Amino acid sequence: TSINLARIYVKKIAESLGVTDFSGLKILDFGAGRGDALIALSEMGADVYGVEPFGYERLLNMGFKVFRTLDEIPEGLTFDGIVTMDVVEHLGSPWLEIGRFNLLLNEDGFVYISTPNADSLRARIQGERWREALRAGHFVLFTGNSLETIIDRSGYKNRKRLKWYIQYNKSAIQNVLGYILQSVLIDGELRYLIRKS
Repeated sequence: TSINLARIYVKKIAESLGVTDFSGLKILDFGAGRGDALIALSEMGADVYGVEPFGYERLLNMGFKVFRTLDEIPEGLTFDGIVTMDVVEHLGSPWLEIGRFNLLLNEDGFVYISTPNADSLRARIQGERWREALRAGHFVLFTGNSLETIIDRSGYKNRKRLKWYIQYNKSAIQNVLGYILQSVLIDGELRYLIRKS
C-alpha cells in the first residue's frame, strides 16, 4: 500500500465509522509493512502502534511504537481499533490472529480487514492462474463467505462488508467497471469493518 492509497483507505475507514478523525484513539496496524498506514493514521490524530516482523527496525527508527508479533504486546495494552490491510492472506492460520484481535480491543473497538477476494470476477475467470493465487506468500485466500464465517466464529458481534468507490487509475472506463464490480461484490478486494460489540 502506497502512502497515497493508505491515506485514502484511512479516510474511508473514518467515514465508515462515522468519524472525521481518529483523535484520542489508540490504533494498531497489524502487518504495518513500511509504515504507510501508520503515517496516515497518525496524520488523522491516532495514537498508533504497529506489529511488523520484517520491517520492525525500520519502523522503530521512524519513531513508531512497534512489536514484532502480537505476543510482544504488553498484557493490559488494548486498542480502540485494529487495521490489517492485505495481510491475513499471508498467515498460515489467519483465524487465530483474527480471534486474538478480539482480546486486544476495547469494548467498543473495531477491526478493519482487507484481503484479496477469491470470489472476484478476475479470480473466477483466471482460476488457478489468478495473480493472487500465484503469489508465493499467499497461504489462505478468502471469499466473502469464508471470511464472514471466521469473523463470526471469532466472537465479533457486528460486521459489515464495505463497498468503497476508489479510483485506482485515470481511465474512466476502468473506474466505472470497478464501481460496478464493487456494487455486485465481485471486485478484487474484500473489506470488512468489524465491531467488538
